[in-house]
Amino acid sequence: MQLRLNHDCVRDLLLTIEETLPLDAIALTPGLHQHENLSKYEYEEIVYCVSKLREAGFIETIGQDLISPAGRVIKVRGLTYTGHLFLDNIREPSRWKKVKEKADSAGIVALNIMAGLAESYAKKALGLE
Repeated sequence: MQLRLNHDCVRDLLLTIEETLPLDAIALTPGLHQHENLSKYEYEEIVYCVSKLREAGFIETIGQDLISPAGRVIKVRGLTYTGHLFLDNIREPSRWKKVKEKADSAGIVALNIMAGLAESYAKKALGLE
């Protein structure tokens, strides 16, 4: 199954991990998928986004991925500092909408570019640019 990175799923994952994962706890992807903010996404989409967030350095996972009858299981430990920065810059729904619209109009899907856009909008909001 070929998956495309769903940016709304990325944002919802970051928000859910921050909101529900206590310090020094671990969340398994099946448990994340059952959260009300994430249940609208297919399980494979959650796993794919988690793996891409890990690759981008936005979340920390531990151990090797597990293979279960339901699919791949990833153990999520929490957001990295970079993940917190990105989330803080896209937390506000109106700013997230601007970032997505700008990225979509330019045909950009790279998380690092979207993170830069979000940072730029946040700086403008603070009068730093």
